Amino acid sequence: MIRIDCGHGALDVVITNSNIGGGLDLYSKSAWPKLTDNASPGETKCSVQLSSRNPLSGGAFQCYYEPGTGTNNAYYRSIGLLNTGSKIVTGATLGGQLVNHAGPNPYYAFTGRAIDINEQVIFSFNDGSTHSVRFSDCKSVGSRHRWI
Repeated sequence: MIRIDCGHGALDVVITNSNIGGGLDLYSKSAWPKLTDNASPGETKCSVQLSSRNPLSGGAFQCYYEPGTGTNNAYYRSIGLLNTGSKIVTGATLGGQLVNHAGPNPYYAFTGRAIDINEQVIFSFNDGSTHSVRFSDCKSVGSRHRWI
């Protein structure tokens, strides 16, 4: 969670990646207009600070489908475990098989065979602990703009 202020009021935003040039890619349809007072798309200077505020409701781990991937394709499911407090997810397994990380974001892509909605994924953390979740327990938020 970061707090961004471009001179028009601060906004707490969940960022799942940043671009190589050092800036932040804001996937939100609503973040840019709020932060820049409806400026045209492009680059702008903003202050950015880490925030310890929990942006997600509830204090427990929560599994989410990667925004935009949907939940209807049994041959492709992309999920991530968020709301983990200070724990960092270091891996995910399905049926004992390590799962591919889906790129510069917190999601893991499950492919290669039909995946039952009730199958369990085991997420592992940097402290050696694990947490299991069923695909059916993961929330789908639709598009990226709903993260803020």
